[in-house]
Amino acid sequence: MVCYYGSRMDPKTVFGRNMRRIRRAQRMTQQRLAEVARLHTSYIGVVERGERNISLMDMTLIAVALNTPLADLVEGIPFAAL
Repeated sequence: MVCYYGSRMDPKTVFGRNMRRIRRAQRMTQQRLAEVARLHTSYIGVVERGERNISLMDMTLIAVALNTPLADLVEGIPFAAL
């Protein structure tokens, strides 16, 4: 389920789409990302689909595993809606 804040997407959905875009650009599988980040593969999938809240710790693990700044993963999140 995608929730909208005005004309903007839910922050979980934005984060997940950014995560998927960056992962795919690096030609990394969900399984490989999970291994490097030390998270479960199914968790990576639900986060990418925006179905799960994610902790700051897990966001950081994913950013490090993707070798990308955390800011790139949260880009486009409507902070006014938070």
